[in-house]
Amino acid sequence: MELNIIPTEKRFQYSSAPNYPNDAAPAHLAPPNQHSVLNNLLSSQDNGSSEDNDRAVSPQSQVELPEGFTSKKDICIDEIPAGFEKEDPQLDHFSLVAGRTSISHKPVFYNVTTAEVDRRINGIEKLNSSSMACTLKKSKVKNGGEILRKKLEVRGVDIVLNTRQNASPNSIISLTEAEAVHFGKDLDEAIDNAYPQAELAEEFAREALSQENVKLESLLDTEAFMECMSSLSNIISSVVPPCTGLRPKASNNLKLNLGIEEFSQATHGMGIMTNHLWLRELTTLGTDMAKMIKERMEMKK
Repeated sequence: MELNIIPTEKRFQYSSAPNYPNDAAPAHLAPPNQHSVLNNLLSSQDNGSSEDNDRAVSPQSQVELPEGFTSKKDICIDEIPAGFEKEDPQLDHFSLVAGRTSISHKPVFYNVTTAEVDRRINGIEKLNSSSMACTLKKSKVKNGGEILRKKLEVRGVDIVLNTRQNASPNSIISLTEAEAVHFGKDLDEAIDNAYPQAELAEEFAREALSQENVKLESLLDTEAFMECMSSLSNIISSVVPPCTGLRPKASNNLKLNLGIEEFSQATHGMGIMTNHLWLRELTTLGTDMAKMIKERMEMKK
């Protein structure tokens, strides 16, 4: 079984996801030696044009399928948390990789896009061809690194030889972006079903009311709290960095775009997912705590 790669012109016809640029962003958009996909996207929108790259992919090109793959039903493409817009990763397909965290007897596969590989190689991690091959679960073969480099070169992604890798071995480095995003969705469901919000609010209220030096009026100021959390939520939601399966969104703050992109690259999207989830949960927890303190104070009167 084989999967066709969609030609570049068709890929961009249906997808607005920006491809990671081979060159740095224009000097007026980003600091020296730092490039930002979002800032380039923002510049393109301001100029009323889109930035297409030169990745020429033949319609007849085929992608090798990994061991254990039996059906397209094995591919996970829609598992993203609420609050994000989906983008079909198959429009920029590079490889299928079996998930690392699944305990199912049947492997789950995730799409890795060309843009994701570019981020891993030319982003802050600076993965070498050997590390990239391990992430893609490629079997060791003679000249495997050279084969991967040529395959990427056809798609406009260059691997610079003898470049120092920035990423140190950790448990996150092996995750693909799509699997990290899937982790975010599962965490979202776990928080909804099992996070002990009521117990935490009750303990906080008990602790606050038992101490004489606590200024209860400040804890009851939910209006100020909500204004602060709402502003923070708006800022965080204003940026969605390039990540497999998600439609990117740029803010007008160039430094914020760059910072969020780098954080996303360092965590392969997982940090972006958890940012949104915990901000939402802590906002609800804060209002519940204030409500419980107020109720207990009224009961004591």
